[in-house]
Amino acid sequence: MSGRGYVKTVRPDGKIDVTLQRPGYGKVESSADKLLAKLTANNGFLPFTDKSSPEDIARVFEMSKKTFKMTLGGLYKQRLVRIEEDGIYLTKKP
Repeated sequence: MSGRGYVKTVRPDGKIDVTLQRPGYGKVESSADKLLAKLTANNGFLPFTDKSSPEDIARVFEMSKKTFKMTLGGLYKQRLVRIEEDGIYLTKKP
């Protein structure tokens, strides 16, 4: 298996912590594409909100709840989605 890793922290003892996700908002960009693709594939609706369980979010979207909320907030600010009590609606095609 090969892939790309990102240095998260360089410790004082010289060891490094590595993550497979892009740090900060870099991971939000790829997560936004994933979320928009799922919305499009499901006729513009997903029954998830920022109050959904972390386990459900991880199972369906393969991301943490924190990343999901950051991604959802970014899409909302771009007016690509609207958030209702019953879920997320696609407002326009990306």
